[in-house]
Amino acid sequence: MVPNPTSARRLWESVEPLHAVVYFTPEPAEAARALGLPGWWAGYFTGR
Repeated sequence: MVPNPTSARRLWESVEPLHAVVYFTPEPAEAARALGLPGWWAGYFTGR
């Protein structure tokens, strides 16, 4: 039996694709490099 998703789960499922775009497209990484951040992880944590 599949449990009924909670409101939090439904919200996460609807917003997660936007989150992925922000972190895993080339443009944010390029912007982080332009700011002088060293590497992907620095840009990732700074963006969070």
